[in-house]
Amino acid sequence: MQIGIIGAGAIGSFLMKELNGKPSHDLRVKSIFVRDYEKYKDLEELYNVTLYTDLEEFAASGVDVIVEAANVTAAKLLLPPVIAYAPVVAISIGAFRDVAFYEEMEQLSKQHNKKIHLPSGAIGGLDLLQNANVLDSVKR
Repeated sequence: MQIGIIGAGAIGSFLMKELNGKPSHDLRVKSIFVRDYEKYKDLEELYNVTLYTDLEEFAASGVDVIVEAANVTAAKLLLPPVIAYAPVVAISIGAFRDVAFYEEMEQLSKQHNKKIHLPSGAIGGLDLLQNANVLDSVKR
């Protein structure tokens, strides 16, 4: 299965490392959508992926599923146009608290016959865990 990821932060990087770094998987990250090509260009060689800054080119890159791994704002902006191309996994499930967005995605899902997968919100903790190493202490 070919995977496209929106975002190359903690979750996107984790997926690339786990899936493309271990060739025994049938899953492979193929395409990554980023806003800043220069910032992430090293990922292309490191994980054998293609970076896109054009959303339509990314969505049309032949992936079987698109994983949104950015943030709520990006999810609300980018998921409506990409669901026409592939089923989506929305990591930023908080976007679906917005009733208008929820209804729009529900309608688009039906219109394009594509599923929307909403994983447990606990996966968002990966960002926290990966960034925790920069903290000296945590106080309540």
